[in-house]
Amino acid sequence: MVHGAPVRKAPGTAQSCGCGKICRKPQVYAGTGNRIATGDLDGWLRLANGTNVPDEKLPDPDLPSAPFPGLPDRDDFDTDTLDIRWQFLRVPLTERDYSLTERPGFLRLFGGDGLGSRFRQSLIAQRVTEMRAEIETVVEFEPEYFKQMAGLILYYDYDNYLYFHITRDEELGRVVTLLKAENKHYTSPWGYIPVPENCPIGLKMDLQDGNAAFSWSEGNVWHVLPGTTDASFLSDEACREGWFTGTMAGLCCQDLTGGRLPADFDRFDAVYGKVSRGPFSVKEGYFPGKADQEEEP
Repeated sequence: MVHGAPVRKAPGTAQSCGCGKICRKPQVYAGTGNRIATGDLDGWLRLANGTNVPDEKLPDPDLPSAPFPGLPDRDDFDTDTLDIRWQFLRVPLTERDYSLTERPGFLRLFGGDGLGSRFRQSLIAQRVTEMRAEIETVVEFEPEYFKQMAGLILYYDYDNYLYFHITRDEELGRVVTLLKAENKHYTSPWGYIPVPENCPIGLKMDLQDGNAAFSWSEGNVWHVLPGTTDASFLSDEACREGWFTGTMAGLCCQDLTGGRLPADFDRFDAVYGKVSRGPFSVKEGYFPGKADQEEEP
């Protein structure tokens, strides 16, 4: 229990209070941020089970059913306003930063500052709510320089994220790559992987209990990168600054030339509770690119 406020379950019942975190065992990192736990309040906070260990399951509060319609797994960007789940970084984006009307059915993000910037980034994100998830997008983006990037991001703060994105390499042409930032230490686990020019590219993250796997597609053909990357550092406990936000999944676009080159995102999928891949220990097909290297965004 880290903090909380009293709430009443029903008239005439005991009050409950508390706010806790969902952690991965045996690790103590809490990537999903704060969550609700309960206990009885009678002058002093105490647990109803008489111990100092909270229950994993709680009794039915015997309240009438109040079903809430499930939220869709997919955002097709078919309306002229963003879904309420999307959040911005510090301040709302404006029509200078994004558009849902310039190309109906797509989210257009205009290239903004780099991911380390405290100023104007073109980034939208929504909270990751479970330890297992499939997160996917399809993007049309034709970078001309290595300073232009767009893609799918798992984000905690300026210094901690996994950014699976499209950019350009002088030798390989259009490429996908993963940029891992962990407390200002930057690595590219797979280097640069060439992808076809002038076509939509699918980008996908599979999350399983603090690990992340990545794949990209052209059309219906998915190419799976080998192994996994640790994502448990995207948490309150592992990050040196920030805290309390929880991990976010989102879309972003950068143009460090100042040209504001846009990226068009066709959709965003976030399916929680299951993943399509098998055990993450299995090595899968690798597509040759440049060697692993350290870099800054």
